[in-house]
Amino acid sequence: MLDIETAYPLVSRPQLYTYLHEQGIQGQMLAVIKSLTMSLKVRVLHPHIPPDDYVDIERGLAEGSALSPRLYAIFLGSLLRKMRENFPNAQCAGSQWIGTLAYVNNLCLCADSVEELNKMITVAQHWAEDHRAKINYGEGKSEIIVFNETSANKSQRGQTPWIAKARFPYPHDKVVREVDHFKYLGFTLDSKMEMNKHCNDIIKKIKIATGIVLKYARAFKQQGKMHY
Repeated sequence: MLDIETAYPLVSRPQLYTYLHEQGIQGQMLAVIKSLTMSLKVRVLHPHIPPDDYVDIERGLAEGSALSPRLYAIFLGSLLRKMRENFPNAQCAGSQWIGTLAYVNNLCLCADSVEELNKMITVAQHWAEDHRAKINYGEGKSEIIVFNETSANKSQRGQTPWIAKARFPYPHDKVVREVDHFKYLGFTLDSKMEMNKHCNDIIKKIKIATGIVLKYARAFKQQGKMHY
């Protein structure tokens, strides 16, 4: 699981326009999109700041625009196409390639081997560098889970170094932590696929909510009043 810092603000407009053209969005349609995204301005609402004092936003897409999610998807699609070209056999569900899954700025990379996954992480890192983006390798952001691994396989694998070969600002390694569970889109995935951690978290929340309800119910009962 990789986390790309920010989403809409990272988009390079010239690169976006190139990808739009490659995907067949050309001519008048491309000109309209450029007119809507080329010049973005913001200003701070403050009594001591003149109403015509705007700041130009040179990079990114407008937050809150109905068009931005679609444009961002096309922009990020360049990474997904790159992944599929480099790793055509990474993971498949039937005839569907699922080597890389994306949701906004979260990437889920799926591979069958340590070597392949490290190569995929490196490709994602290089794409981020080429697009002036940044992958957050911090705890709880970008992490590795190995699913359904036997004790014998884990012992044979040993302390696997999960590494991305970064090029910028100088050649160095980006280390990714391995964990036994990870929360993704509100769902806690665990390495054994037992879902115990996710179920326990839900039960804990139910107990907390039930305790709050009972606390107020007892308070109302002591007052001898009905509340609606």
